[in-house]
Amino acid sequence: MARLRAPAAAPGSRAVLRFHRKYTLEETYEVFDAIERRDWPHLTEELGDLLLQVLFYAEMAANEATSPLPMC
Repeated sequence: MARLRAPAAAPGSRAVLRFHRKYTLEETYEVFDAIERRDWPHLTEELGDLLLQVLFYAEMAANEATSPLPMC
């Protein structure tokens, strides 16, 4: 994550990150769908994808002066 967000990262890598929010929502729905279908092997895969999203946001928060996530 740090390499993708680094100032020296390829422009394409940085541009992809701007659209990250929609992928978080998509992965959340895929987790929900796997749970509803009781597809446990697929759920494992989808949880890994969602975890990657969480790690991305944690990296963003660690690098920002103020967290980009709203406080609950």
